[in-house]
Amino acid sequence: MYFVRYGVLKERLRERSLHDNEVLPYLILTSILILLPVASDKFGFLILAWRVIITFGGVLYVYHSNGGAHGFDLVQKFLVLGWIVNVRCLLVLLPTLILLLLLGLSSESRDVLVLILVPIVDIIVYQRVGRHIRDTTQ
Repeated sequence: MYFVRYGVLKERLRERSLHDNEVLPYLILTSILILLPVASDKFGFLILAWRVIITFGGVLYVYHSNGGAHGFDLVQKFLVLGWIVNVRCLLVLLPTLILLLLLGLSSESRDVLVLILVPIVDIIVYQRVGRHIRDTTQ
């Protein structure tokens, strides 16, 4: 795994000699790094911990859905199909969140709701992305 120098990595990508099992650590670490800004509210650390665990498991699930070490184009599939799954989830969640705001829930109630909903949505997203990726391997 490369951390600073990218010359050799870029060459391997150009040659398509970098296999999915070698790309997997990059995908896991990048996915976890994206989560870091979440830890800011009352339950921030707890949500972050759940999301790191779910992300790690979710990326492994997606990796295996793509055929594991024999799969191909994992990152491309993950990003493209993941984008669509996330947009669809947002289209469902946005009206739900607006409704909850209109109900005038207390700050404490909203925090608990976020603590419950965020991990559930994360699991659904990874499950759907894995399912769509599996469709591309058949």
